[in-house]
Formats: sequence, structure tokens, C-alpha cells
Amino acid sequence: MSDDEEKRRFIETLEAVHEFPGPYTFKLIGENAPTLLDGALEILKAELPDAEPEISRRESEKGKHVSVTMTVHVPSADMVHDLYVSFRGLPGMRVLL
Repeated sequence: MSDDEEKRRFIETLEAVHEFPGPYTFKLIGENAPTLLDGALEILKAELPDAEPEISRRESEKGKHVSVTMTVHVPSADMVHDLYVSFRGLPGMRVLL
């Protein structure tokens, strides 16, 4: 499947279950380093300069990993896709939901 086809399917599926514009929640799980949250916020500000995300952060029991949950108002499923693509490139990223 081509990247364009994969993106189209992602957007169609997301639009079928979520209303845009509106709030969307991203969950990033990765190495417990400031670069995960800082990088995610940098990406959000670059894509959505006026965004005011609600953020929660939770460390794993041993402190090796961190879970960052961000809820932000997004204009479209296309923007959600673009943010997922950008978040995947963050150093230390392990899981993106």
C-alpha cells in the first residue's frame, strides 16, 4: 500500500469515528527524558501555533519510561495524521497512541 493510500485510509477511518474540528488526545510513551515532552510540544507549536494542550505526564514504576498524554484542539483528521508522523520521529519514542 502506498503512503498516500495509507494516509487516505487513516483519515477516512478517523473521520468516521471522530468529529473535527475538536479536541483530540495523543498518548506518547518513551524513554524518560525531557526530549520526549519538549519535542512533542515543539512539534505542536510548529503545526498549531495557538494550541493550548492539556498535558499529563506519568513515569513508569522504575522511572525508565514516561507516558505523556496531550489533548489539543485540532482542525482536521489530516492534521492528526501529520502530527502522528512528526511524533514518530521523536528521540526515545516507543509507542504512540
